[in-house]
Amino acid sequence: MAQLLMQDFVIPTAPETDFLPLRAKRYRPSHPIPTGKKKVALVFTSSTGGAPREAWQTSIERLFEIQHICKRRTKTLVSEAWALELPNHESAAIIGDGPVAFDATPDASSWLARALRRFVCSNITSVDIIIPVGYADSCPALVLATVGMDLHRHPMIILVEPLMTTHQVVTAPVKTRWFHSRPREASSYASSQYDTPSILSDLCRTHPVHGIFGGKSPFVAAAVVSLKYGRLTSITGIPGAGHQVVEEQPFKLAERIFSILNPDDYSVYKL
Repeated sequence: MAQLLMQDFVIPTAPETDFLPLRAKRYRPSHPIPTGKKKVALVFTSSTGGAPREAWQTSIERLFEIQHICKRRTKTLVSEAWALELPNHESAAIIGDGPVAFDATPDASSWLARALRRFVCSNITSVDIIIPVGYADSCPALVLATVGMDLHRHPMIILVEPLMTTHQVVTAPVKTRWFHSRPREASSYASSQYDTPSILSDLCRTHPVHGIFGGKSPFVAAAVVSLKYGRLTSITGIPGAGHQVVEEQPFKLAERIFSILNPDDYSVYKL
């Protein structure tokens, strides 16, 4: 596995909207990055329910390893990867003298959407392109963050096992829902996120949006189309993984992300 250079950052808050700072960890490969190619920063977000940012680390290591092997052929190189941390995750849960109460609520998604905009506008990265990669119920925040954002530096978005739905689906019988039926998870998008499908549909008309699912996931890819989320640029399945694809198949997930970034090297199944 490729060795990683890791560093923690704190991005200042916006006092008019948020009092909680955004904490992030930057990963860079220990080997030199070739010059003369477009440099990309991947920005990973985890489930708002409390999954740690380090959940992405194995996939990040594998991604840098594949890239190093294929460096002569690839046109786009990931020079750094960032894992954002919600206020209820790990070190970000301790601010000042005590823990911060921050649950997986609609406010969590709105906060993350604003945090993503702050990250993009902070100029903390030294790259040509920034590509967000969301997982589970953080995916609606990625979609919401694009509203009003200048997307010229963001050529695509990658959604891994996205948990998004309309308000009507949230209140429908469990068998028709495209997400876990646990109330805690449902609460994270049952209110402020009910319009994300229409936002995503509009986004898909002008911007590449790639979906990645666990091959055994109950959130089948067909649900994306049937719920009228819009026609995604690509939908891929990770064999041997369910909804917890980030932890169950991190190598295969990294390979799929690399294939999306470099389609000439690896094929991506197109709808």
